[in-house]
Amino acid sequence: MVTSAATPTADSSPPTLNPATPDNEHLLRRRAALNADDPDRARLRDQIIEANLPMAGRLARRYTGRGESYDDLAQVGALGLIKAVDGYDSSRGVPFASYAVPTILGGIRKHFRDTAWAIRVPRAAQELGAQVPEARGRLAQQRGRQPTDRELADDLEVTVAQLGAAVAALGVYRLASLNVPRPGADGMDRRALSGAADAGYTAVDDQLTLGDDDVVVRRIAATGSSPPVSGTSTPSTFEGRVRRALNVRALRLRVFLLVAVLLLPLVLVTTFADR
Repeated sequence: MVTSAATPTADSSPPTLNPATPDNEHLLRRRAALNADDPDRARLRDQIIEANLPMAGRLARRYTGRGESYDDLAQVGALGLIKAVDGYDSSRGVPFASYAVPTILGGIRKHFRDTAWAIRVPRAAQELGAQVPEARGRLAQQRGRQPTDRELADDLEVTVAQLGAAVAALGVYRLASLNVPRPGADGMDRRALSGAADAGYTAVDDQLTLGDDDVVVRRIAATGSSPPVSGTSTPSTFEGRVRRALNVRALRLRVFLLVAVLLLPLVLVTTFADR
């Protein structure tokens, strides 16, 4: 069943406050009783936030290992804590931790949904996809082998089709641009190391004049061998040029024959009409 946007990597038990931490509710009640322009109000706010930052850090640490650094997640958790401090209503009688924890976790999950996906993916697929790695590892440990798709889907209480969509969603998480410099590569981008052919080479070859290709083909026909390949060309590039030249010549021949076939009846009619 889909329950969260990302699967925690650590113990998910509710965080507890340090015994030396001042009572949150007491400080929050004192803050609420002060006027908005009272300097002690801001001081108490800072004190409450500082005292509970370790709790926000522990919550953020649960979501490490999912493509986001701990420092970034800790900042998101701190923002959630600030939101909880500002939005807490002491008159409701609810413990601060019971209000702060869902607020902080909600902010972290929203961060994953809104900023960590290169392509917009349905929220349900994001949340299910976040549970797949943990479920796969747990089932593999239980069974001593990798689980099948059916076993994994049954464990997550979804269909195999829904599981497939969730796994596909993981593939668009944090896509890396080929233009982004690879760390430690002196500014060299990933495209230069991927082994893929640059489309620019094909564009340059396509701009060769027909006369140039005709020279190449005639040289092959006359000598029976290909001319030497220059230092800036490759055998595959040369073969592509020859192939395109031959295709153009064949197309020319077909057009000539087609025109001849179409014009032949007209020529014959004109010839016999004159007689």
